[in-house]
Amino acid sequence: MLEACQNPRDKALIALQFEGGLRGGELYDLRVGDVFDSTHSVGVHVDGKEGERPVHLIVSVPYLQQWLQAHPAGDDDTAWLWSKLSSPGRPSYTTFLNYFKMAAERAGVSKTVTPTNFRKSNTRWLVLHGFSQARIEDRQGRKRGSEHTARYMARFGDESNEKAYARLHGVDVGEEETEDVGPVTCPRCHRETPRHEDFCVWCHHALSFEATEEVDQLEDDMFDSAGQAQGDELDDLAEARKLMDEHPVLKRVLLGE
Repeated sequence: MLEACQNPRDKALIALQFEGGLRGGELYDLRVGDVFDSTHSVGVHVDGKEGERPVHLIVSVPYLQQWLQAHPAGDDDTAWLWSKLSSPGRPSYTTFLNYFKMAAERAGVSKTVTPTNFRKSNTRWLVLHGFSQARIEDRQGRKRGSEHTARYMARFGDESNEKAYARLHGVDVGEEETEDVGPVTCPRCHRETPRHEDFCVWCHHALSFEATEEVDQLEDDMFDSAGQAQGDELDDLAEARKLMDEHPVLKRVLLGE
């Protein structure tokens, strides 16, 4: 769904809800000033049914930072975090929900996609990553002994009744692998980029082996062309190569990224 988003706001919105698992109203009510830096993460202050709580983020941080840079009022702590793209005005809640719906449709997702669906998926994700019931309840702003959390712990926890009983009788129940989804640090600018990106979203440095190969091939093609160029053409190729070295984003443009 993230790749189906057409602007940094929608990417940040979906990434944050995937990782944060907030209630729809909590997510909608966030303001720019609710975002804060912490020792090991970035977080948001949430005011919900069970009171105020911090929700720490890592996976969604690059998306959130890019949206704050593009936000029409990113330096105004009182501005709504999920504003319109061209003004700090707040969209209606129906329009806000449509941001999820439209991204899902473009991504070919047939099921209904809402903040609540993401919240449920977040519970499962936290269970699979080994979070205790108490920590999940604290993070999601649920009361102690939440039936929802207990149900997900029983169904997806490492030692569900079925798994424990099968293991008792020597059955290899296997373990469901959890995908590493945290951001990666760019070796060039030292800022964080979503793991699935081939190029740094900040300085456009190639991050994957495939991206590096494509850039090297592009430069080799230019070098081969230089061997047949003459006069002004040779000067133009030399200038183009210099510009690409100074501005890596040009390489992405030429590669059709």
